[in-house]
Amino acid sequence: MQNEVIKESIESILKIRNLSFSYTGDECNMIFKNINIDISENEFFCIIGPSGCGKTTLLNIIAGFETATGGSVLQSGVEIKNVSHERAVVFQQDAVFPWLTVYQNIEYGLKVRNIPHEIREKRVREYLDVVGLTGFEDRYPRELSGGMKKRVDLARVLVNDPEMLLMDEPYGSLDALTKEKLQISLTEIWEHSRKTVVFVTHDLEEALFLGDRIVIMQHIKFNIPLRIIDVPFKRPREIFLKEEPEFQRMRRELLQEFKLL
Repeated sequence: MQNEVIKESIESILKIRNLSFSYTGDECNMIFKNINIDISENEFFCIIGPSGCGKTTLLNIIAGFETATGGSVLQSGVEIKNVSHERAVVFQQDAVFPWLTVYQNIEYGLKVRNIPHEIREKRVREYLDVVGLTGFEDRYPRELSGGMKKRVDLARVLVNDPEMLLMDEPYGSLDALTKEKLQISLTEIWEHSRKTVVFVTHDLEEALFLGDRIVIMQHIKFNIPLRIIDVPFKRPREIFLKEEPEFQRMRRELLQEFKLL
């Protein structure tokens, strides 16, 4: 899979160069090949594609969990070789510690980094408010809904003030109503924090509603170049945007991209 370098500029926080990956390390079993993408600072960048095309693998390489077979990923000009608190990850499965309260879960990363107590308390209180969990700080995960656990996950990574937020289908296991509420909440949180976000999803509407740009990945066997779509909708966004004709037109275009119509 090949594509030209897209949106390269001095403002790019993430530069993906000729990136290839194979679990066996050989050319015959490539998951993807020669990917080139530039992601700008403060951008909400979505990755979509069918199962097995390498979306999560790409995110794992950006996170530092996986090592590329070829090429490189640079964050602020430095090649990514290991995990870092500068790149926080929110997974599809809940990552909250069941034996800790909401407050303690959010505080955990700050304690590990030996951040002073006064600063920890101030930041935890701030992000409890940001994600709408003030008043629930003494609850345990077993006492929370699935959506509330996701809010804890998000607060727990944001409180550490990462440079970049990586999200791997974080709402994929939730019911439609909860998912929609969290999409709205995430746009509000993003407006507050303006973190660079790389968001993997198989939900086309979700990508259109959340993203500034969308990259469409395909299975390497089809030899289809990456396609980048600019999302034209102004911010802040309201959920009724999904009913607008232009939104539905773009959704149909994406569906046709995957030959689902």
